[in-house]
Amino acid sequence: MIDFLEKKIPSGWHPTAKMANFLLSVIVICVITIAGFGKSDPWPYGDAPRYVVLGVNLVEHGIPTSGAYKKDLAPIYRLPAGGPLIAFEIAAAAALDATTKQSLICSLGKRDCTFSIPALKALHAIELLVFLAFTGLMARLFSRSTPHGWLCVFVALGCKDLYFGLELVLTEPLFLACVGAFLFCWLRWCLAPGDIRRVVLLGFSLSLTVLVKPVFLALILLFPLALIVAIIIPASRLKTGNLVPIATAFLVPVVVIVGGYMGYHAIYYGKFTLSAPGLLEAALSHRVAYNAMSWPEWFAGWVYYLPDFGDDWSRQFIEPAYWARLGWDPGSFYFYGRDVLNAEVHRRAAPHFGTGILLQEYVFASPIWHMATSLLLLWRGIFIGKIWGLVALPCVIWLLSGIRGSRK
Repeated sequence: MIDFLEKKIPSGWHPTAKMANFLLSVIVICVITIAGFGKSDPWPYGDAPRYVVLGVNLVEHGIPTSGAYKKDLAPIYRLPAGGPLIAFEIAAAAALDATTKQSLICSLGKRDCTFSIPALKALHAIELLVFLAFTGLMARLFSRSTPHGWLCVFVALGCKDLYFGLELVLTEPLFLACVGAFLFCWLRWCLAPGDIRRVVLLGFSLSLTVLVKPVFLALILLFPLALIVAIIIPASRLKTGNLVPIATAFLVPVVVIVGGYMGYHAIYYGKFTLSAPGLLEAALSHRVAYNAMSWPEWFAGWVYYLPDFGDDWSRQFIEPAYWARLGWDPGSFYFYGRDVLNAEVHRRAAPHFGTGILLQEYVFASPIWHMATSLLLLWRGIFIGKIWGLVALPCVIWLLSGIRGSRK
């Protein structure tokens, strides 16, 4: 773990502080290790098999493709359904440990064998430690307090969702590590938007996050807006003349990493893209389905999406017609996007994909309403950790107000 000690402390206290940091780090490492290796490894299910084939094809044939794996035959070039970085993680685990490699290959053949992936679980544990380190660093930057940094780390350790994916062949631990680095770099850049080194690290960390979750490409497009906001805010001290070097420093790692991998796909798959187009079509179908809600449903959603008790309050105080489609049941917007809209748009666009249709008819045709429903879904996303999100929200407001107060 990263040493969070930054404040000026009398020299006589340093050994005690360093020992405390060391012991707390050992505790965190032990908790993550026990959480990962204390569980049996389930057979790959859901999205896991498509990640396994990417990693196995890469380690065995040198190609991160979703084409069917065959031991003695090079696979067909097929675009991965998702970010490509997971393939390199799985391939690295397979290269490091024979048991992990044999289990991954065995799972593709659906043979009767014991599934064990110790090397991949070790990488997942390291990724969670990276995420926790950046969590503590961000808390220290906010509060300027080492104990507050450690407090946030241990609060995170108490969240059940943190450990999801530790023993699975999924992207969650890798995503947490990358997004933790990105958020830390984003915070550091916000504190000094004119610093070239910080903006380069921001572009680098965002690029890695995009290689895990391609949907984060949208943040690259929002960076110009962030620059405009930084110029407007006097405290940022960012001048108009600095825009070109700052934008260039941000784009260089993005172009090299993200653009480079899209170029790789263009060479081998004939498409300048990060992943299979059908993935974006499906994800966008799920999202824009919520644009079909009415204004009363939109207002009801701010209550309905409150964690744990929001749906109960809605049932007691709001007409069912205004909240019934906000959940996950048949007839909901989620089901409409997944089972109806996606199939309908795919059929209209065949033999191509319907991403353009979705953007044209559901996003660009009503941009203000799309932004309004996006805010509501952001509200829902804040509470994905349920009651923890409700606890965290006022803490974030308090921390932000403290930062503003410290600048006056």
